[in-house]
Amino acid sequence: MSRRFKALSAVALLFVLLTIIPAMIGFLVDWFWFREISYQTVFTTALTTKVELFLVAGFIAYGFLALNVRLARSGPSRVPVLWRVSPELPPVDLAASLTRVAIPVTIILAFFFALGAAGSWMELLQLIHRTPFGVTDPVFGRDIGMYVFVLPAVASLLGTLRSLVVLTLIGVIILYVLRGKISLPPQRITLLSPADHHVAGLLVGFLLLTALQIWFVRIPELLYSTTGPLVGASYTDLHARYPAMHAI
Repeated sequence: MSRRFKALSAVALLFVLLTIIPAMIGFLVDWFWFREISYQTVFTTALTTKVELFLVAGFIAYGFLALNVRLARSGPSRVPVLWRVSPELPPVDLAASLTRVAIPVTIILAFFFALGAAGSWMELLQLIHRTPFGVTDPVFGRDIGMYVFVLPAVASLLGTLRSLVVLTLIGVIILYVLRGKISLPPQRITLLSPADHHVAGLLVGFLLLTALQIWFVRIPELLYSTTGPLVGASYTDLHARYPAMHAI
């Protein structure tokens, strides 16, 4: 027990030295600099937005991950995957062992998703305080301000949601495989209920988010295309890629 406590203490100390202390030093340096130039409001606005994004994104990510883990853990295992460490010890049920660490892993993943979302604070502030330019683009007839203020925020949101769904899908498949609800090669690939409906639902969600990303992000981004000799929508972009994106 003492060795385990020492190991955990060393890990905690290393975490503090590598993350908490550098973050606090950076925070204090930024605070003193903004205070020196009398722009504390800018600093507090950015900090407040980061904290709010962190909390909202962390709550949503944890709720989504925890719900899917709970669904994947529900019901009895069909054929549990056993791992024998040594002949003297009883076999270990990998599904049961993984289930016990599911919640801590979910919290850690939600924490990192929240950190990633907090990094998009500038896009959120630009979206909230957007101002029209009064000039429209010649292709889609939209105000230029949409491409400057709205498009980056929408791209960050949809990209984060797609990553969350993909990560959840991978974790759910692993849980179902260990619980015997999904069979993989060299055997025949089979999905038993409720694994088939669960995986299908996540795939549908991913495809829906991909469609939204194509419609709201990739199509407007044709105006930034570099396929032609200059930056902007080329003839190929407008007469080949644009119709193809609608077909998708």
